Amino acid sequence: MASSLVKKPADLTAIAKRNGGKFPADTVFRTIDGRNPVMSHGGQGMPVWGNVFLRADGGATPETIRARVEALVTYIESIQQKP
Repeated sequence: MASSLVKKPADLTAIAKRNGGKFPADTVFRTIDGRNPVMSHGGQGMPVWGNVFLRADGGATPETIRARVEALVTYIESIQQKP
């Protein structure tokens, strides 16, 4: 799928490497939930996942949505390249 995208997707395994070896969990969380828009993408090619989870679960609570975003952050942190 990456070859069909206008912009090459970010390497999510290199986030810590790009940040001096430290995984910026709070920044990643805010990016996933939409509070940190990724301007270099030229638009919102990727969905704001907080909104996606809200729409998908008609009765989702803020706590449920937060837990899902936290699970994504934890997963992304777990796939970081080792130095």
